[in-house]
Amino acid sequence: MTKPVAAFAALRLVDQGLLSLDSDVNAELRSWKVPVSPLLEGHPITLRGILNHIAGLIPGGYGGYSHDEPVPTLIQTLSGVKPARPKPVQVAYVPAGTTVSPSTAATDTANRCMRQTRGW
Repeated sequence: MTKPVAAFAALRLVDQGLLSLDSDVNAELRSWKVPVSPLLEGHPITLRGILNHIAGLIPGGYGGYSHDEPVPTLIQTLSGVKPARPKPVQVAYVPAGTTVSPSTAATDTANRCMRQTRGW
């Protein structure tokens, strides 16, 4: 999903009362969680932070896969498990609104929340 489409889909689920903009995404996530970090003390990762590009998550982008390569699942991508290429999702800075950085890791985290909400 592209970031704008992901944001639109997430906000639809918020509007329907299925997701919260301001709760800790780890409360929503079941099969994967944002890794524990001292940077998160008092500053949980929220859907609002993800959509505003201030969540503090890295890596930022993933490149792609050729047609003859295995494509990783979302959980493999978030965890950095092969066949995924990127490193696992990490908290790089305090998610408090001081650094704006679009992040594929953050968008994929929102994607995981949305998929679980819909039972996927």
